Amino acid sequence: MSIQSLSFTEIATAAIEGAFLTLLESKHLYQSVEISTSGFAHYVDREAQKDLSFGASSSRTKDQILDDCRNKAVERLRQTHFQMIVRGNTVQTGSFSVSVPTIKAVCQNTGCGGLWPHNASTDPSWLPTSASIASGLQQIFALQYQCQACKKEPITFLVKKDGLKLTLTGRSPIEAVNIPKFVPKLIRKFYKGALVAFDSGAILPGIFMLRTMIEQHMRSAVNAGQQKMTGDELADAYAATLHPDFNRIYQSLKPIYSTLSEAIHAAIDDKPELFDQERAKILSHFEAKESFNRLSLR
Repeated sequence: MSIQSLSFTEIATAAIEGAFLTLLESKHLYQSVEISTSGFAHYVDREAQKDLSFGASSSRTKDQILDDCRNKAVERLRQTHFQMIVRGNTVQTGSFSVSVPTIKAVCQNTGCGGLWPHNASTDPSWLPTSASIASGLQQIFALQYQCQACKKEPITFLVKKDGLKLTLTGRSPIEAVNIPKFVPKLIRKFYKGALVAFDSGAILPGIFMLRTMIEQHMRSAVNAGQQKMTGDELADAYAATLHPDFNRIYQSLKPIYSTLSEAIHAAIDDKPELFDQERAKILSHFEAKESFNRLSLR
């Protein structure tokens, strides 16, 4: 069947399935995607031609008719009620059904790990009765996925449809974080905490966890124990443990600690770029340190 002849339901199904796939594979907790309406171009043209054929153009221009048909298609999609099914399941006659996509996700089960295809469980469900709201129809879906490799404990996603917007509102277990091998083991939990907080929209807690990460690393490196030290004292003592050539060439942790501290004291929670740039500097420091130490041992 050509794209020019697809029905509203067929186009809507493809758009919704694509939005679910993008959301579950590439978005973090509390992030959203919009169900695309770009695929309705040919459908809108067909509907407009019907109006033109019946003489609807007598009071409206062709562009007005196209706009009306486009708005009707978008509004219909906003108000669309559907149920999720696993491909091949029997569906009640007359229902609007959308197939739950197979996704790639990180498996956290013991003995597995890594990015693997995950299959949907045979019983995806929608929870509360759908409700009409200002932005369209609201529905909530609970979707379970099982790793194709180990077939152990599944991942559960909670997704809310708000009109054209799909939001990842829940996830169990919490999202896995890819931690570079050069990040010291002692502080990996703080790095994970920083990323989970940031990806969930909590910028200030993420910044705090980044500072905690490098602070604990420096305190461990200088054997600070319970000793009270200012940030400058700690950073200077840490720098003294490093080779002079490393300090001369590579990224220091002192300005990073200072920047993060200033952001915490100012309660900055609206600058995600600050988190990104300081995280990149921290990773650059640890990667350079790992490479420098490895080369020095040759």
